[in-house]
Amino acid sequence: MRKIGLILLAVLLSGCSLGTNSIKARIAVALDRASEVRLTMNQNQNKSTYDYYLAPDIGRRESSLSSSVLFAHNANILMNLDIVSVLSDRFYETEGSDPLRKFILNSTPVYQRSDDVITIDKRLMTYVATISPVENNIVLISLQTRYFLFTAIAPFASAPDLLYDMLVVCRTATISEDQIILLYSNRETINYQKETLDIFSQLA
Repeated sequence: MRKIGLILLAVLLSGCSLGTNSIKARIAVALDRASEVRLTMNQNQNKSTYDYYLAPDIGRRESSLSSSVLFAHNANILMNLDIVSVLSDRFYETEGSDPLRKFILNSTPVYQRSDDVITIDKRLMTYVATISPVENNIVLISLQTRYFLFTAIAPFASAPDLLYDMLVVCRTATISEDQIILLYSNRETINYQKETLDIFSQLA
C-alpha cells in the first residue's frame, strides 16, 4: 500500500512538472510570435509623452502621462513609462553595457528570457520577460525594456497570452523624449519608486 502511495505521489509531481514545462514552452512560442508580428498598424493611443497601438481585444482602463492600465485575458496590465531611464539617457552616462535598469524581485523567477526585437520605428530593442511566484498558482508577469515596464498579476497559465500582448504593445510604443524632459527634468525628485510600488494596488 505504501508503495502504491509513493507511485501516485511521483505521478502527481511529474504531472506538475510537465504542466509547468508546457506553459514555459508556450511562453517561448508566444514571445517568438510577438517578435515576428508585422507592425503595419497606426498608433491609436496618444499621450504627450508616449504613443502606442492597442488592438481591439485589449481594453484601457486608466491612462496618465507616465502609465496606462490595460485589460486583457481577465487581468489588468500596468504599462509604466520609465522616466528615470529617459532622464538618465539625456543627462547621465549609463554605467556598463546593460541598457536596462535593475529592479529588485522579492522571489526567485520561475521563468526569465532576454532577447532583441525590432520596434515600429525600426529600432533594435532589448527586452527581459520575467515571471515570479506570488502565491499558489498566481504569478507576477513582467516585461521590461529600456523605457517601459509592463506588469500583471495573474494565473501562471495566462502568462503566454499576457506576455504576447505586452511585447506587441511595447514594440509599437514610442516616447516623446523632449516632452518628458520638459515635464520632469526640473523636478527636485521623481517619486518613481512610489509609482512602481503602486503596481499592486492598480493591478488588484
